[in-house]
Amino acid sequence: MNHTPCTAINFKSPNEVAEEVDLFEPTTHHEAITCFEVYKWMEAMNEEIESLQKNHTWDLVELLEGKRFVGCQWIFKKKFDLSSTEIIKYKARLVAKGYSQKEGVSYNEIFSLLSDSHPFMFY
Repeated sequence: MNHTPCTAINFKSPNEVAEEVDLFEPTTHHEAITCFEVYKWMEAMNEEIESLQKNHTWDLVELLEGKRFVGCQWIFKKKFDLSSTEIIKYKARLVAKGYSQKEGVSYNEIFSLLSDSHPFMFY
């Protein structure tokens, strides 16, 4: 009788499992609102919306006939304490899907941050 060899099963310690869970960051809105950290991600999304409204980031306007809107998506990140693996903040950012925009149609100006304090030096 021929038996195929068994593959080793790698069991993880509770600490390894906890570390993997801590490193999980949702990649979609649906993942964020269906994971066990839903309340922390919802709080982060609410903070982002409040910040966008406070800073008058956009104006709601009627969509012109024949024009398409620019979509958006949520980006989720956990910020960790540098001295440990402790999570110190949940961050959510609402970003435009820039690949769907066309210069002169969707926007007219481009803004870019420039450093003017010291020139960059490479050795």
